[in-house]
Amino acid sequence: MNSVMILMYNMNKYINKILNNKNQLGYYIFYLPRKLFFKYCSSYFDKKIAQLVISKNVKTDEDEMLLFSSFKVGSEDRQNIMAETLKVTFKEFEASFGGRIEIADSSDGKYFEENKLMISNILKKNISFNLQNKKASLPQSYSNILYNSKERFFTSFFDDQPIVGLTTDFLLSACTLLADFNNFVGLIAFEYPSKYILDHKSKKIVISLEDIEFKSRKIELIRIVKYGKYSFAILRNYHYGFFFNNMIGRTRDYCDKLAWYMKHINTDSPHEIELAGMRKIGPVYNYIAVPMNVFMLDLDFVHTDIAIRISGEINKDLFEAVKNGYEINYK
Repeated sequence: MNSVMILMYNMNKYINKILNNKNQLGYYIFYLPRKLFFKYCSSYFDKKIAQLVISKNVKTDEDEMLLFSSFKVGSEDRQNIMAETLKVTFKEFEASFGGRIEIADSSDGKYFEENKLMISNILKKNISFNLQNKKASLPQSYSNILYNSKERFFTSFFDDQPIVGLTTDFLLSACTLLADFNNFVGLIAFEYPSKYILDHKSKKIVISLEDIEFKSRKIELIRIVKYGKYSFAILRNYHYGFFFNNMIGRTRDYCDKLAWYMKHINTDSPHEIELAGMRKIGPVYNYIAVPMNVFMLDLDFVHTDIAIRISGEINKDLFEAVKNGYEINYK
């Protein structure tokens, strides 16, 4: 009897959850067959991915790649976070990169002018970029940049989550993977290390690549592939079905999915879009690849207005270490 009551309670809870989002109910029903199809056929797709022969002839050129970021700075703390983030992200990046870099800064005048000078100083290796000051929400900004992009692939980078190990060779490897697994893997998603050590004596941030986040979650690994010196784990997507983050994807594919969410869910709120993606309402990514020797850190200890997370002292400790020049040591 207890098990029946529990089952009824869970069913009730589930139905109420759907009814509370009445405007999404129709989309949920529409996409339900697809959701069920993947649920029951995912083992077959897993097997296809595991057996796929990697092409040796697929090549990606640098001019097929777009790097972009979109942010709004509203405080000195956020400005400092952005500065340290960009220093790490572009530390190993080559000035000879042949692709395009777009930065959309929605900050108010004072911060925009300061950001412009700061970004120019950080990218002092003569890395060329285009900086625009246009008021737009995060989804609108992504849409504006990607819709007009002629590049086949894009890389988005956040202003508070530095990417460690970002190079042109890595980007070429990631884009080649997306070309090889075109019908299966939709995104390269960067992950955090699940733990790290702040060695104050030697001024090092010590990270083991064995502690990349998906491993601690015990996500079932479908396959590991290697392009050059870079390894990638291919997994079922354990994030939101659609999301905004540090990632690499196929431009047109992501842009089309984003257009659907902006039309049917929300034009301004990235979180409403991601929650719809989590419920598998709308077009989603079923598989992702996670780099195993390139990763991101979280320096976000003072959140933006749109953030839903609680600010944390752990991130502040990490930020202070990065700011004080601690070497990021990983292997």
